[in-house]
Amino acid sequence: EPPDSDAPAAIGGGVFVAVAAPSGVGKDTIINYARARLAGRPQFVFVRRIITRQPDATLEDHDTLSAPDFAAAHRRGRFALVWQAHGLDYALPASIDADIAAGRIVVANISRQIIDDLKDRAPIWKKDEGAWKHESVPRPRD
Repeated sequence: EPPDSDAPAAIGGGVFVAVAAPSGVGKDTIINYARARLAGRPQFVFVRRIITRQPDATLEDHDTLSAPDFAAAHRRGRFALVWQAHGLDYALPASIDADIAAGRIVVANISRQIIDDLKDRAPIWKKDEGAWKHESVPRPRD
């Protein structure tokens, strides 16, 4: 069923807000603006990505893992979503699932290539011509 209001459907108890666009268009700027405006509101969680890239003050703030440590963490189920881009490994921590289940609004910078992975995890609603429309039905997780 479509949502009763003009808002996305709940995913679990909360909502996952995926910020996806080409590199360099300002995703981090938008996320940082929202983070500052919503500071002190615990229902909003802004996710730090885990990346196999060394820390760099000129780039996004992220958690760094070596490629072997990243692979080991992935095997141990420490990540909710994983993808590769620009020759690097990226992930979102498994803790986002608990945040969503607890009713929080989780905001993350993701790659456009993993949108289909999100569809596998939860119902997706998108705004199309001014109305929210259901895009997919989730498949059960193993």
